[in-house]
Amino acid sequence: MSSAPIVDRIRIIPRPDDFLNRNVGASGEVFFNRATNSLRVYSGKDRAGFEIARADLANVDTSQFQINPNIATVTYTVTVENTGEGNKYVLNGEYWPELNFVVGYTYVFDQTDPTNVYYPNQTGGENNQHPLNFSADDINGELGEGTVYTDNVTYKLDNIEVTKQEYWDGFEAATQRSIQILVTSTTPSTLYYWCQNHANMGKAISVANPGTGTDTTQEVGASVDVSETVPESPTNGNLWLNTDTGKLYIYINDGDSEQWIQPAIQPVATNYNDLINRPSIPSSITDLSDVNASDPQVGEILKWDGSQWSAASDSTTGGTGTDADTLDGQDGNYYLNYANFTNTPTVFTGLTLDGLTTLHQTAEVLNTITNATGIVEHDFSQNAIWYHTNIADNFTANFTNLPIINSRVISLALILVQGSTARIPTAVQVDGVAQTINWQDGQQPTGNADSIDLVSFSLVRTGSLWTVLGSLSTYG
Repeated sequence: MSSAPIVDRIRIIPRPDDFLNRNVGASGEVFFNRATNSLRVYSGKDRAGFEIARADLANVDTSQFQINPNIATVTYTVTVENTGEGNKYVLNGEYWPELNFVVGYTYVFDQTDPTNVYYPNQTGGENNQHPLNFSADDINGELGEGTVYTDNVTYKLDNIEVTKQEYWDGFEAATQRSIQILVTSTTPSTLYYWCQNHANMGKAISVANPGTGTDTTQEVGASVDVSETVPESPTNGNLWLNTDTGKLYIYINDGDSEQWIQPAIQPVATNYNDLINRPSIPSSITDLSDVNASDPQVGEILKWDGSQWSAASDSTTGGTGTDADTLDGQDGNYYLNYANFTNTPTVFTGLTLDGLTTLHQTAEVLNTITNATGIVEHDFSQNAIWYHTNIADNFTANFTNLPIINSRVISLALILVQGSTARIPTAVQVDGVAQTINWQDGQQPTGNADSIDLVSFSLVRTGSLWTVLGSLSTYG
């Protein structure tokens, strides 16, 4: 009788040339595919066999494991900063914090940020690296009087696991740097994080079981168990969600007895009258304590008399005046007509109109200036059009009191009554500051004798500067 040999190892030799080209393999034959790092077995019947293992678990339904590989991992992004106390670690944006670790969690400290290599020097400048480490006996580890704590600690450079010394030596050259620690029941209750090269950059880490916080002297668990069966060895305050019934229980130990109890739920009132401390809803206005609405007359309103609201005539003061009927215009006197108001304004200053505005008539103020010569002031606060007569010579128009507001255009006009020799404003100033005139067609006009010339200026205000546009038109 033959039997299968017993061996201490099996060597599988890949043959990529004929792997997928073979229709049927022998029953029990195993093939290793070097290209995909996978194992494939043959039953002797199925084409190309069955892929049973891959390095990336792409063919494995991980939901059957009932675990989430990320649920017990906390990642800290590590940077370095100095706010006046020397260089310190900053973890997830929190400056130089004390930490709390929970048993069963993995904590990853990602030192990829370049401040871990160069700070306070410029990135790419002089190396001043800050490799992070753990210690169980000194806040400065080996820089103090302590040691490096390495139990369940993993160092990685560019996602490849390295030793502590390799992590220190290759810190600058790597593009990705991290150190992680798996916290277990054997992890010391106090740890420290510290820098390899600089003292006092880290702080303390408190280690505790889930639900106990950092105070391990109190037997007050706050853990939550989710299961179909009653949790074993509960402590006072533990919560249990029964997944079979969907009910939540809390474990109580008062010294005399201990048991799981279901928290009582206060019934929700469905009728307003069943509520306690409910407010009283007044059924009438007369139920209000500060209202006297006795014997009101038609057209009266509630007015405050200093102590309560009382019915009174709808008037301005003293019980007389224009009542509501007059104000709404229904008695023939349309009081709300603008002409019926007293003390109405006749002059508006600084008026801004938005949208389409219709004006039936307009009239602009005209200021007369005679014998202009030299520098002649034109005060914009008085008007924007000036009437020049008997002009003595070409002159400089100095415009004063212009609004200094960007993104505005101001239009100004000078009416020049010319004599036998035409004169014009050949220069412009704004509050005494000379401006360049950009004349129409790029050439300064000369004016026309014995006629009326209109010189128009547009002053454009942008970027706190003036642009002056000028033109001349002749009439008569």
